[in-house]
Amino acid sequence: MSGFSLLFAFRRSYIDGLQSTAYQNFFNQIFQNGKIALQEKAVNDSKFVTWNPAISFGDANLKLRWKGRKTRENALSLYSTGDRLDYRFAYDDSTFFTETEDIIAASNFGMSWQHSADWSPVFKIKYSAALSAYENDYTFIWNEEDRQRPFIYRYTTNNSMTEFNLNLHHDWQASDQHRMSFGYQFKAQEAALVFRDTNAVQLEGNLWTNDTVRTGLHTFYAEFTSQATKKLDFTLGVRGDQFPARGLYYSEPRASFNWFPFGKKVDGESGNLRIKGGLGRYWQFVFQIIDFGDLGVGEPLWALSDDFIPAQELWQTTFGLSVENKTTLLDLEFYHKKSRNLTSRNLRLENSFDRGWNFDGESTATGFDFLLRKRWQGFSTWLAYSLGEVKMLFPELNGGHPFPARHDIRHRVNWVNTLSWKKWEFAANLNLRSGTPYSIPSVMQVPCDDCTADSLTYALRFDQLNTARLPGSIRLDLSATWKWKKRRNHGKAGLAIYNFLNRRNLLDKDYLLETPALDQPQTSYNLKELYRLSAGLRRAFS
Repeated sequence: MSGFSLLFAFRRSYIDGLQSTAYQNFFNQIFQNGKIALQEKAVNDSKFVTWNPAISFGDANLKLRWKGRKTRENALSLYSTGDRLDYRFAYDDSTFFTETEDIIAASNFGMSWQHSADWSPVFKIKYSAALSAYENDYTFIWNEEDRQRPFIYRYTTNNSMTEFNLNLHHDWQASDQHRMSFGYQFKAQEAALVFRDTNAVQLEGNLWTNDTVRTGLHTFYAEFTSQATKKLDFTLGVRGDQFPARGLYYSEPRASFNWFPFGKKVDGESGNLRIKGGLGRYWQFVFQIIDFGDLGVGEPLWALSDDFIPAQELWQTTFGLSVENKTTLLDLEFYHKKSRNLTSRNLRLENSFDRGWNFDGESTATGFDFLLRKRWQGFSTWLAYSLGEVKMLFPELNGGHPFPARHDIRHRVNWVNTLSWKKWEFAANLNLRSGTPYSIPSVMQVPCDDCTADSLTYALRFDQLNTARLPGSIRLDLSATWKWKKRRNHGKAGLAIYNFLNRRNLLDKDYLLETPALDQPQTSYNLKELYRLSAGLRRAFS
């Protein structure tokens, strides 16, 4: 039997054309305290404030599906999106003037083809090809005191990536106890990354560019799964990644097992105990650059492995157990992850673009995850707890000593509850977590070639990284949904309350050093602490 279906969807925001008080309040709840957090001081005297936030976004989706003979299925997909944020803040009381602006323009485009078929009762295939393009441009502008000057400091990043992906996957059920999966993948990628840093007062400018990188990656993989006994099954696999143009080869062996000491139980019986574990090696050729600075609300930066930036290697080990029956699940898992060849961008820590990169970083993550799920008639509860530690080591940073990663959150607790009653559905989610680490700088004197009244000025110095931690956070989210269904129509309406307790959780802390103009004596400085807070109480209707 054959047939086809077509789906098209389009969305476009309209809030960029509105500047109402309600919209500004909503925007402020999302983006509290941007790159230069002077809003807190100015908001008490709003008649001197010019505040122009604007967000625009839109996306389009097109999907065509059709079925061929027997079990053959095909699909074509097209996706496009564009987002822009322009966040301008200015304070001017005729004696003091300051202005900041954050501009983000990001876009994504993707198209793909998928094909699946059962060539026989024991042999199945899944083929796909996809093309995607990503671009992100971020600009930060800061001006102070000089109303005639367009800016004092400007910082921009331009990041783009394009990829073509071909995937040929095969599944062979050799017997009731043995299954083999194998296939081939090809990736052609292109990426570019540019930084610009301009100081109009000091008449200094820096430019760093990672020339357009093009790579072609061939991957062959195979995976064998066996039900060795009634109590034990295991999986063995290997991937081989090859860059012909660079003469490089990477291997990725992997293994995992599941052991049921008392045998597999029928669903509904108690005591279905499973002991599980895994060991594997992973190579990452597209990765996010670790940023020790602060891009404000900018998007993450992505790069490709090349002759300049090495591929990242990860060894991962897991071991755990679970007990499950029809209404209860208890899952425990320990993990250990070791990464190397991490790439960092630390322009904040170095005064020169020549030493703004490190490529030989290491990371060690060790932790424990706990999950308990319990279901009753119409009610379910999930309790999850994570204990973890993430340490990083860069020989040229922090005196060569390990330091906590920025995402090193030692404790996380999530408690989710859902209740179904007649046409109503209620949910409550309690989220608790310990604070993230941050660095406390010291102020030092450095040579100043452009100073006309002094030979020295002041600069921030980060001798030790992430030695302090922010306070922990607590957030409670609530929601209620009402559903109705009649003969010819059905629908639902809902209300969600984000951060019901209205707690002002601290997300980040940064520092800004203000020094006199270059034609003035460098005899004093002002060190400001900048805070970024999470959104407060927020309601949403649907």
